[in-house]
Amino acid sequence: MLALAGCPSRHLVRLPGDAYGVSAGDVTDDEAAAAREALERAPEGPDAGRNAFLVAGHARARGDTREAERAQALLASLQPGNPWLAPIEYLVLLDARKTEGSLRLLKRVDEALRRHPADTAFRDACEPVASAAFPACTQSDLENFLSSSPDGLLAPEAMLSLGKVLRAKGAGDEAVRELRTMVSRFPSCPAAPEAFALLKEMTKDEPTDSRVVGALLPVSGRYAKFGASVLQGVRLAAADMEAAGTRYEFVFADTAEDPEQALQAMGTLLKERKAVAIFGPLFSATALACAAEANLLGVVMVTPSALTSRLSQTGPYVFRVSLTPERQAQAMARHAIQKRSFRRFGVLAPDNAYGRSLAAAFAAEAAALGGTVLVESAYPPQSADFGEAIIAVGGADVGGFKEREEESRRDAQTELEAFLRRFYETTGRASKALGSAPVSSTVSAQPPEVPVLRVACLLMTTDPFTTELGLRLRAAGMATKAATVLAPQSGTAFTDLRALGTGGEHASATAIGPADTPASATSLESGENRASSTILDGGPNPPSPAGPRQADYAIMVSAAVSSSDYDDETLRCELVMRDLATGAVVAQHAFHARRPLPPSGNRFRLDAVYAPVPGAQLVQIIPQMSYHGLHLPMLGSDSWDDETLRKRPEAVSVDASFTTSFWPDMEAPVTRKFVQRYKEAYAAPPDALAANAYDAAMLLMNAIGRSDRTREGLREAMSTAGSFDGVCGPVRITPQREIEKEPIILRVANGTISPAP
Repeated sequence: MLALAGCPSRHLVRLPGDAYGVSAGDVTDDEAAAAREALERAPEGPDAGRNAFLVAGHARARGDTREAERAQALLASLQPGNPWLAPIEYLVLLDARKTEGSLRLLKRVDEALRRHPADTAFRDACEPVASAAFPACTQSDLENFLSSSPDGLLAPEAMLSLGKVLRAKGAGDEAVRELRTMVSRFPSCPAAPEAFALLKEMTKDEPTDSRVVGALLPVSGRYAKFGASVLQGVRLAAADMEAAGTRYEFVFADTAEDPEQALQAMGTLLKERKAVAIFGPLFSATALACAAEANLLGVVMVTPSALTSRLSQTGPYVFRVSLTPERQAQAMARHAIQKRSFRRFGVLAPDNAYGRSLAAAFAAEAAALGGTVLVESAYPPQSADFGEAIIAVGGADVGGFKEREEESRRDAQTELEAFLRRFYETTGRASKALGSAPVSSTVSAQPPEVPVLRVACLLMTTDPFTTELGLRLRAAGMATKAATVLAPQSGTAFTDLRALGTGGEHASATAIGPADTPASATSLESGENRASSTILDGGPNPPSPAGPRQADYAIMVSAAVSSSDYDDETLRCELVMRDLATGAVVAQHAFHARRPLPPSGNRFRLDAVYAPVPGAQLVQIIPQMSYHGLHLPMLGSDSWDDETLRKRPEAVSVDASFTTSFWPDMEAPVTRKFVQRYKEAYAAPPDALAANAYDAAMLLMNAIGRSDRTREGLREAMSTAGSFDGVCGPVRITPQREIEKEPIILRVANGTISPAP
């Protein structure tokens, strides 16, 4: 029977995970025959995997590798996902140790691991098989294996073995490069501690000045102001350390935030000044370029402000000592949901790595806490017009509404003008100029050959849309200006219209000659199916009194909503024309007009908008949001904390909160002391960059003091720094070489910035 740790085990091997303890043993012939018969009878049955394993184990005990491989192949062809395939393959690999060369065995193990990537028990069981093969491999074998499987599960141990082989051959520099490449690519693999120990031993005699730190900062160009803040924080930290009895020299080199210039400066600092570590660069692109070189050279690099999460993935020598965007977003989501009881969010962010990372982290944390990000909107980072992004996040499309409203008014105005034109033409009272000129054209001021009707449009509605139609009619300058517009307060009944014919004070048109007799009843059809006009026989028109007189006819314009939908509504407009002398209806017209409804802001019914935008853009975004009808609380990140917002907090007219890493009015004694010292040194309060730089420099100098003064020893000291109280608050170095701290949440209200309640 199969033996497991020296005990009878065929009763224990019931599950695939039990099989990896098998080291030797056998299955009786009868048991093997029964398993083989059951496998042949039901090769796709539920017990086929265990039966195949028993057949393979029996064959292995008899030295029949081929039968074990046949059982494996049969099961793989019929049940490719069967969990017993990995244990069977493990048995085959155990036998392969006797028949395969070291390189071939490594490749077979690597191929097997690729076939079962999620089976951790199989991977653990195969590790001793591979480890036993590495010492027998030559340099050529290892290089051959790594070229064929550079990212395989066995790659770290292969690189470690290659480093040992190179060292044994006296190629120390090549061995160091191989080991540093290995720990940079696989810093958390099981073989990493041994590689670090070898590196420490092999590089202990490298010429290094443990009192010199190379600082890569932008002291020229458009980022010089940020470099100045960091430089001041670093100098204050070095002065405080010297006052405590230990002197360190920070040698500053200008990067101008150019990756190539930064790399050259870094090389100079390491070769000529023998710097034990690099402080900086400040921004992600330059920091990433230097990080790759720092890992290859085995030099600790501490950046106080670069934000990309890719830095922590470049290798074990790079430390990101700044508040991560992800942690900021998570803290703001917790504050918004747990303290403010917000649940429905929109996100408005710049379309760059910073904006995308905060947006994703905020959405994930909000969802975990029971909130929802209903809509996300991104804009070009250098934009000054945020209208489209605000509309996308739920703001009202004011510009589009005005365009559609203007078009609707023009359509309705055309209907009104056409009605008057037909009336004039039908009654025969229009001038020749009116009959030949476009509606909106200007005609000669010469007296017309035919007396002109004077028509007053009385708007019997307070609806601003139809009121403006009448106003536009007059503004359009219809030929001979035959129409006058009166406001709704001019009259509320047709009895008031009669007054217009006898000198009513609201009429402003004056007739030129006596009125002629209206034509007989005539029917007119509009050019559109939805409208119709009828001219009615109003009887003879009595002669007008001597002297100037006012309008002969009056039109009542009215409108009523007949239907509506999400974007607009249908108006049924009616025009009724009456003879002022008799009050008789002489013409009627009805038509439908589509009127867009004013768009409402916050169409997604959001509680707040998360906007991790620069402060300079924030003060532009808020009034634009108000214009688009989004009067919502704003939530932000430390990107708000720039010179624009600090100088103009009153520009934020809505409820607003943001996260930051530092606030000078914190009550912690270490913070108060730092702020006082900074003000004494630089006659100004510190900003977040200066404070972060101070903490990062103190962390680095303390680690140098605890180390063995070598670069590899400093990496070890930084990795085990643990927790400390910084001027930005309590922080902890994580295994991923980043700081972990709780952001400060500030509120902007009443023209001031203060801690949020």
